[in-house]
Amino acid sequence: SQNESGQAVCRPCAAGKSTDGRTGLALCVECSGGQFAGAGMAVCDYCPRGKYANRTGMANCSSCGEMTTVNIASAQQADCVCMEGSFRMDGACRPCPAGMSCAIGSDFANFATGGETDGPDGNP
Repeated sequence: SQNESGQAVCRPCAAGKSTDGRTGLALCVECSGGQFAGAGMAVCDYCPRGKYANRTGMANCSSCGEMTTVNIASAQQADCVCMEGSFRMDGACRPCPAGMSCAIGSDFANFATGGETDGPDGNP
């Protein structure tokens, strides 16, 4: 960016901001949620899977730790879910029980419980 007339060289934007890829822009703009920019980056980049940016103007994305996200550009910690092969129970990811398949984002709260009319596979 460059906010002084007569200058031949632009100054790089601070971390968390970019010129949004435009040349001749006098101001740096903050990256949106789900995006980040290191110092001097011309454009904000999307947070990769497994990370999120829950505020504007972030220099780095926050990690989901042992969890991941379904998509890129996640803007909130709630987007962090258990990886494929595991499910969430009591706030933690646990291995999928033998004989079951757990898709990314599986949660114990969504598991069907067997009833009197259910067959051996849990379906009526």
